[in-house]
Amino acid sequence: MDSSSKPTENDSYNAQIYAAFESIFNAYSLIYFCRNPRLGSILLAATFISPTFGLFGLAGTMTAFAATKMLDFPSSRIRSGELLCNSLISSMGLAYVTNQQNLSVYLLMVLLPVTAITAMVLSVALTQVMLRLFGMGAYSLPFVIVTIFNYLLIYSFTATPVIGAPPPSLLPDISFLPSILTEWFLAFSAALFLPNVYVGMIACCAVLIHSPLQIALGMFGFLVGYGFLQLTGLNASAFGAGWMGTNYLYCGMGLGGVYFITSKSSLLLAGFGAILSTLIAIGMRTFLRSYNIPPLSFPFLIVLLMFTFALRQRSRFLWLFESPYADGSPEQNVLRFLTNLKRFPDFYTPTLSLPFSGDRVVTQGFNGNYTHKSLWCHALDFEILDASGNPHPDQRTKLEDAYTYGSAILSPCDGTIVSVVSDVADNELGEENLLQNWGNLVVILNDLGWYVLLSHFKRDGIIVYKNQRVTRGQLLGYCGNSGRSPLPHLHLQVQASWFPGATTIPFRIRNFISHHASGETVLLTGIPAEGTLISPLQIDPDLIACFSGQIGTSIRYRIEKSGKTIAWETIETISLGWGEISYRSAEYGASLSATISDETYISHTLENSSSSLLRLFSMGLGLVPFSKNRNIFWKDYSAYRPWVSRINVILSDLLQPIVGLPFLHLQSRFLPSSKLDEIIIQTTVINANDRFPTNIEITLSPNLGILELTAFYQGIDWRIVQERAEPFSQANWGD
Repeated sequence: MDSSSKPTENDSYNAQIYAAFESIFNAYSLIYFCRNPRLGSILLAATFISPTFGLFGLAGTMTAFAATKMLDFPSSRIRSGELLCNSLISSMGLAYVTNQQNLSVYLLMVLLPVTAITAMVLSVALTQVMLRLFGMGAYSLPFVIVTIFNYLLIYSFTATPVIGAPPPSLLPDISFLPSILTEWFLAFSAALFLPNVYVGMIACCAVLIHSPLQIALGMFGFLVGYGFLQLTGLNASAFGAGWMGTNYLYCGMGLGGVYFITSKSSLLLAGFGAILSTLIAIGMRTFLRSYNIPPLSFPFLIVLLMFTFALRQRSRFLWLFESPYADGSPEQNVLRFLTNLKRFPDFYTPTLSLPFSGDRVVTQGFNGNYTHKSLWCHALDFEILDASGNPHPDQRTKLEDAYTYGSAILSPCDGTIVSVVSDVADNELGEENLLQNWGNLVVILNDLGWYVLLSHFKRDGIIVYKNQRVTRGQLLGYCGNSGRSPLPHLHLQVQASWFPGATTIPFRIRNFISHHASGETVLLTGIPAEGTLISPLQIDPDLIACFSGQIGTSIRYRIEKSGKTIAWETIETISLGWGEISYRSAEYGASLSATISDETYISHTLENSSSSLLRLFSMGLGLVPFSKNRNIFWKDYSAYRPWVSRINVILSDLLQPIVGLPFLHLQSRFLPSSKLDEIIIQTTVINANDRFPTNIEITLSPNLGILELTAFYQGIDWRIVQERAEPFSQANWGD
């Protein structure tokens, strides 16, 4: 590394300035549930249509930013804008509250920083309280508290309710728009305490560029709420221009696509929320009319918190899914969610690893023929059988002769032991103990909150104890024949409570090999069929090194079409921590996120990929099990979206919550390689057409990553070859 590439003090200063601007711009964009600095910069400029209000907002945000840096709050939370957003709108609210009140300039100079810093500190404190009590954030609750306090404070100074007069504007009023459009734009601008049609237009257009679906959702919530007012004859004009519309807008955006995955059911929730927020605002008016305090965003907050917390108490998640994604537009979140739901259909179902090594036969499955019935139907039994299907050698009748007896039982998950029974005597072959049905057992409280029961251990064959922490794959003990068990076997179930015999709940087994006469297939998650011979995935460290070896590198690839070089592309790779990887194309700005678990490599979100070879990477390496066994096949799915035109992408984004997404069906396998240090993976696109490759072959090498990729189209071959790899500093990411 030469001296010209070393970071200088000036570079560090510039990075700090950039981070400060990004923090402030993100704070503005978060008002509309977005996190986009460009959008935020447009909104900031729009607030200066009324210079006084614009200055209040910017000054308050900068004050809060300075306070967060002085108090040394986490830089990631500052840069995201989450610690500044409440300060921003509280400062704008202060400008609105003090407008035309003829207050002392010195008083305002004190009130503004106090308001901004108080809102910021409340954001930090209330977020922790809400997370501990309900597992939710504080959202805009700090702003509501601070602004209501400012209303009451000004009332105490002036002895008269605050007059909600529109702020002075540099532009003339617009009077030619239909009333519903005027109300629509005022709904946008009221979120900034600037009930001004111009501000609303700019904000609406800026959000539209960022996310057309978010505008569509906001419009849906607004039309439902506005229509409810018209049909019922309720008068919301007393709340001030735009305030009810803002709550409708928030219900549409927040409930319809930010905090819940956009779907038909989320639209119903958004519509119901818009109606309920109207009734809440009218009820609030009884208490607040004396001080002329508008409802602010409090009606939306009540609806959001109430439904979010209540819906988390469901026993099953069949519809109306809470969004697991903190960032991203509704379009991106729907795409991620529907893709994950297609690829991993048991997304919300408890999953376990197999609690043994080696081969086992599933001798009884869910709703089995013998004991897996009624409340206890979700359970699996495993035994070791010989090639003839016998549990022990012919003519052998001793318990110790059974193949399963004494075999190791491993923990299928991470968790804490909550119950152990180890003193039940083992039965002789063919006998059962119906009084002590479960025999010797271990119950684990999984870290995600559900209970796992493993039973029929041998007497004194359990080596763990109550309250002990265990990790997946840790030895628990040895299989016996205790309880209701005529033959040694392992019984596994997930249940709702800690005690043996509690109601079972559905679960899945992850990453197991199902052995068939036609070959072997890896199932990422699933329920092994009764009578199937299965085994856990055996990990190959060389395969892991094929992916981990690329981290921190910048690799240049040569792209050939029909044997002729047509382009080059550079792929930079960094680690985001916790097994997450991000790839970026230096030429096209495309990005691909992926995860490396201890058993599988999975490609996830692909963005801005219309011209990048990352499309082929994500398809050819969508899912790779780190298997030592090369005689396996596995299936996966890939979304059409990265392959369609930009116009069709917009249409797809708007329609995908209603009509779903089309997917490519993929099947992959390992191919034999002539070189010991190379691994070849072939992926076949089952439902390919002229737009997609029919086959993709990728050659990997431990510590060198992707060496070569060949995509076979109909009559045309694309070949991508690694030319040069060099270290890449994560500090340069985004330069």
